[in-house]
Amino acid sequence: KLRYKGFDTRTHRRSIPVAMDDPAVFKSLATRLFATSLERERPVRLVGFRLGDLEDPPTRQVTLQRFEEGSGQSVHGREDRSEGFE
Repeated sequence: KLRYKGFDTRTHRRSIPVAMDDPAVFKSLATRLFATSLERERPVRLVGFRLGDLEDPPTRQVTLQRFEEGSGQSVHGREDRSEGFE
């Protein structure tokens, strides 16, 4: 969001096609969006950035390879107590 003198507000939006949790990527996207949207001849009162449509990543399951290696640990570090596999 860019708010100029006189409270004229312009909003711009950018979506990325993949899940992302890297702050450096967010900073780079915000910087480029700001640079391409700014009307340099106008005084700016406010600059705002927002991240939306956020969600927790899916829970990962223990892989068969880790199970065969005998790690005995789940993703969360608790001992795997499952029995009866045949």
